[in-house]
Amino acid sequence: MSGAAPGSALARALSPSLQAGTERGAFEFKYLVDASLAAAIEARARRELTPDPHGEAGRYATTTLYLDTAALDLFRRRAGFGGRKHRVRRYGDAATWFVERKTRRGDHVTKQRCEVAAGGAQGVGWFADEIASGRLAPAARLTYERTAFFAADAGGAFRLTLDRALRGARCDAWRLDPVAPGSSLLGDAALLELKFAGALPECFKSLLADYRLTPSRVSKYRRFMSDALGERSAADDDPTGC
Repeated sequence: MSGAAPGSALARALSPSLQAGTERGAFEFKYLVDASLAAAIEARARRELTPDPHGEAGRYATTTLYLDTAALDLFRRRAGFGGRKHRVRRYGDAATWFVERKTRRGDHVTKQRCEVAAGGAQGVGWFADEIASGRLAPAARLTYERTAFFAADAGGAFRLTLDRALRGARCDAWRLDPVAPGSSLLGDAALLELKFAGALPECFKSLLADYRLTPSRVSKYRRFMSDALGERSAADDDPTGC
């Protein structure tokens, strides 16, 4: 994927939790599903929804640089670091990056986001101020393959994504080259995310009922850091995770 990234005007209009600037936010639910179920959900999404126009058949690679303190306070959920994370994201081989602050309150997420030229993350005023005050710096770089679909109803826009082939590397530099292919941190599973701005869309209701999905809220950053540091625990994927 190159050229227009999912942060363009069209994609922002169709993805309520990924809009530029301060937005009203969206509900976000995550589910860890096995390979066969992920394939069935993707096939269903292709029948009922529209593939994201910025990837080939809705597919594109995403690389994200996650920030944390030197003591990894965010990863270790220390006081004052819960529910919010700062990161820099690149879609495919695009020449632009996106700096982002994501805030979660229960199942509701909001984002502050800004597009910048590659390498320019530290020059964004509000982002630079917040990472300085939080003593944040690059901690890990993750790459995964995303397949995305969208639609809208009377309640607003909604989006379904499936993330596969998650791999990561420790990183202390402002770089967003993709992590080399390797074993997925999710194994053969995929991470399903459902995002919507208003009431739960009818197509999501039927999806949840038909497949009896149970929310997991897996954190990609926590999954990588837990494995990298050997600190994995049953709490890593709990509903209060960031």
